[in-house]
Amino acid sequence: MRARKHRGTKPAGELLGADLANLISGYLDHLQDRAYVTSVVSRAPIAELGRTLASMLRSGDRQAATDAAQFAQDAVIFGLSPAFAEYFPRSPVLRALRENLSAADYFTRHQSIKTLGRVGPRSNAQYLAAVFPWFLEHDPLNLDDLLGELFWLSRRARREPYLDAIVTAPLYLARWTILGHLLDHGTYAYPGWVNGRPSGYVLGYVERLAQDPHRWVRAEATWRLTQLEASDAVRAHPISGMESNREPSPTFFTLWLQVGNYLWTSSRRDYDVQLVERIAAYVGEHPPYSGMNIDAYWAEFGSYPG
Repeated sequence: MRARKHRGTKPAGELLGADLANLISGYLDHLQDRAYVTSVVSRAPIAELGRTLASMLRSGDRQAATDAAQFAQDAVIFGLSPAFAEYFPRSPVLRALRENLSAADYFTRHQSIKTLGRVGPRSNAQYLAAVFPWFLEHDPLNLDDLLGELFWLSRRARREPYLDAIVTAPLYLARWTILGHLLDHGTYAYPGWVNGRPSGYVLGYVERLAQDPHRWVRAEATWRLTQLEASDAVRAHPISGMESNREPSPTFFTLWLQVGNYLWTSSRRDYDVQLVERIAAYVGEHPPYSGMNIDAYWAEFGSYPG
């Protein structure tokens, strides 16, 4: 947990924006502490609190945006401040979170997706749906969470148009993301799962990816199917060419994890396909190990020629 220096507080109504922002950021040292949140909310008019949170979200600063989103999210979903929860739907905070779906920073986009899904209102689904084409082309590493929150908010939304768009996307990273989305979360999000086994509806998409032109996508899809081959559903849909039970390298999840680690450690704001492939090559040649110095590990990546 981060240690923070807190400036002295002022009476209610006298806090300047910077003072209030400092207290909001301090919430990370007081997670789910109702007394702390109540104290922050009571120290300034609710509209001033909303303006400060929105300003932090729009600042372009990753940590400030994360701090503001976390404070707003917990104040609402854990009932830490009924006054703020009542104000939130009409506040600039909600508008700023929706704007941050297209933020320049990868983690800011991710945090906005999760906060909008968890806090609501359900009308947030239309904003998630609106940015789906952009994420499909520019940010496939956040597609799983985007769809998860979209379908959570809009239970009656048709899944097929989104899944079809992903499985036929030109970008292989986008096609690849559907494996974890369907097989790791499908038991909750998709119909037809019985006793933890996927239906033909789910397997149809995975089977298509087992024939994908990109070797990484094809390898993981085939491996995933070998892990399921004992189920009745897979026996009803036999797949040829399942030759190995060895987990492929990389998998989408491991690459997603390492890209996130690099972006956070380096403070780089975003990624592209070339960076993802350099990271995959680097991690393949320099496997991470328990107890390593993560900062030194990624500092060496800067001089990697891949």
